[in-house]
Amino acid sequence: KNKTIEQYTTSQGLSNDYLRSLYESKDGKLIVGTDGNGIDILSLGDKVADRTITHFDATNGLCNNSVFSLHQSVYGSLFIGTLGGGMDELDLDKNVIKHYTVKQGLSSNKVISVFELKDRSLLIATSGGGINILNLATHELKKYSTKQGIANEEVNCVYESSDGILFVGT
Repeated sequence: KNKTIEQYTTSQGLSNDYLRSLYESKDGKLIVGTDGNGIDILSLGDKVADRTITHFDATNGLCNNSVFSLHQSVYGSLFIGTLGGGMDELDLDKNVIKHYTVKQGLSSNKVISVFELKDRSLLIATSGGGINILNLATHELKKYSTKQGIANEEVNCVYESSDGILFVGT
């Protein structure tokens, strides 16, 4: 199949040309995390006239505009990891945002990576706070730091193997 390259910048409606994360939602929308202007959600229809961009930033509910990580849970919510504001949970159907910060029990407001584990919990890797695991059913947060065996609380990346072993890069 022939592939084409289309460029999206502020000229085409993005809020910022400095991007930190990309994610395709379950309904096929492209979610763009920017470095300083929140997120843009692109509906990419076949016809240019059908394409739309929806924008979320701190003025309409995000906890911070510097977005480093995006993940849509099996339940449909979009989790947005920010550098300095914690993490947001965006209900994509209702456009309702819930915040997770140190005030709500997160170990650090600098969220580097967010992804879902095989047990349907959400792993939140932070800069300076180790790892947090959010139970998506109960919304209970558990913290894991050097006290629990992580080599360093500056977590850069995490991977879960097919047999459920977590590898933590610090």
